[in-house]
Amino acid sequence: MKIPSDLFENKQLKLSPLLIKSYIDKLNVLGKFEESKVNLQGSIGGNDEDEAINHFVGRFPNGAVRSQYVVINPDGDLEHIASQLATVFSDKTLKILYLPCGSGAGLVGLLTTFFTLRQHKYYPTLPLNIEIIGADYSSDALSIFTEMMNSISKEFLTVGINISYSTQQWDATSNTETMKLMHKFFATQADEHFVFFSNFSGATGTNNNFDDSFRTVLDYVATIGKNSTILWIEPGNFKKAEKLFVKIGMLIDSIKKLWAQFTDSNSNAYEISTREFKFIHPTSLNELRGNISGLRLIIDGQDK
Repeated sequence: MKIPSDLFENKQLKLSPLLIKSYIDKLNVLGKFEESKVNLQGSIGGNDEDEAINHFVGRFPNGAVRSQYVVINPDGDLEHIASQLATVFSDKTLKILYLPCGSGAGLVGLLTTFFTLRQHKYYPTLPLNIEIIGADYSSDALSIFTEMMNSISKEFLTVGINISYSTQQWDATSNTETMKLMHKFFATQADEHFVFFSNFSGATGTNNNFDDSFRTVLDYVATIGKNSTILWIEPGNFKKAEKLFVKIGMLIDSIKKLWAQFTDSNSNAYEISTREFKFIHPTSLNELRGNISGLRLIIDGQDK
């Protein structure tokens, strides 16, 4: 079935109309619409309000379109990932943990892409209940995420998706906080648990202070005995991202025996080599080049 032209046309990705409206509405509230046309870098995020806003204005579309690329698979070579995501976002109760949440670019991009696909009957509108926990160190960025979700969540009901969401401040360098967060995430029953990492490499780089938390997340998902998928995507051609995935790869190798002990079937790890694409910026309407790299992990063995 052809990808809807709302999302992909003339070999160019376009963000979901629902996301574009929400993004522009928020830019207008901030008085940043014109700035968004020329500020295409932004900051990597940060702890104060100015950094959170600067990141939202300059980088939100880039983070969102990377998620969209994985979902719609326009080049046809990520079918194993796109099909798994379609299964994850089908009829069920789904819990999502988004790390680090920031203003929500990656997750909002993912959700609004599925919204538009359902709108166009690309996927059936089967009942899907989603519960989201967005965790980040910046309360200002989390506030923007909440406002974005407030502006779009009711629309999802029209395509059979009911979304509830909450946020939590989280220090990714604290293993104790990460353990508490994972306990909260798995505390209630769901058909599937989905852990989504995106755009973490700018903050982590070669910083080893995050290693314990990364391992805690991986160990927890591996041993909890529940259907779970981890998706991790980052900008491509980005040295910090390359170093981050080397580090994560080493952590995975170190706990493979643990996974084998606690999982009923083979768990698989897929590395996404760098992909490049073109997309239309939602405010300048210029064609820009984007890229993506990533590591997707299947813990419950569904991907044979």
